[in-house]
Amino acid sequence: MNYIHVGVFGAQPIFNSFQMILTDRSDVSAGDFDIQFNYDDIIWESGTASGAPPGGLGGTSALVGYWTSATSNATLSGSLVNGALINGGPNALISHSLNSDTLGQYNFQVRGGVVVEPPTGNVPEPSVLALVGLALAGLGFSARKKRAA
Repeated sequence: MNYIHVGVFGAQPIFNSFQMILTDRSDVSAGDFDIQFNYDDIIWESGTASGAPPGGLGGTSALVGYWTSATSNATLSGSLVNGALINGGPNALISHSLNSDTLGQYNFQVRGGVVVEPPTGNVPEPSVLALVGLALAGLGFSARKKRAA
């Protein structure tokens, strides 16, 4: 797999490694798609813009989940909690999965513009993800690609 490495702004070389794959599922219905998140290494949780000291631990930690609208959203347990989502944390992204037998892999289906909720009782913690706080919230990052062995 090709992972992207996202570094803490101003604290190089500290990188999180993850991947997002969007798959067109127009074979099911027009506009349908699947989302897959793969987490390889999560060692920082916030940047200096979020109050973290050099090293990316502390401050306001990442918020992890998905938001498609005010009524269609979910936030992962451990979001905004220092140390919860990093490697070794109680809700470590690399130590759980969803709709997958592979640790660190989270699979979602979007059908008719709505994220399909997994059956109740079969969802391990954490339940849903998108690494919003680290990759998309504008904390400042640098990126480089790596081919995993």
